[in-house]
Amino acid sequence: MRLSVWGFSLASAITWALVVFFSAFANLFTEDYAGAFLTFLTSIYPGYTAEKTILQLIIATAYALVDGFVFGLVFSLFYNSFVPKPKES
Repeated sequence: MRLSVWGFSLASAITWALVVFFSAFANLFTEDYAGAFLTFLTSIYPGYTAEKTILQLIIATAYALVDGFVFGLVFSLFYNSFVPKPKES
C-alpha cells in the first residue's frame, strides 16, 4: 500500500509542530520542563533561542511545521519508491 504524499507530509508537520509547541508551552510555566530538548532545537532552528517567550514559542512551532512537512515529504516519496504501484483491474 502506497502512502499519500500530501497526507503523510501534512500529518508529520502537524504532529511535530504539536510536540514542539506543547513542549515549549509547558516550559513557559515550569522551571525546566523539556529544557534539554528545547536547547537541542536551538542548534537546529536558526533564530530560535529557547527563551521563555511567546515569540520563541511561535518561532519554534513554525520551524517545526516546515521541518515536519519536509521530513514527511521526503519519507513518503522514499517509501513509495519501494512499494509497487497497484495494478489496474
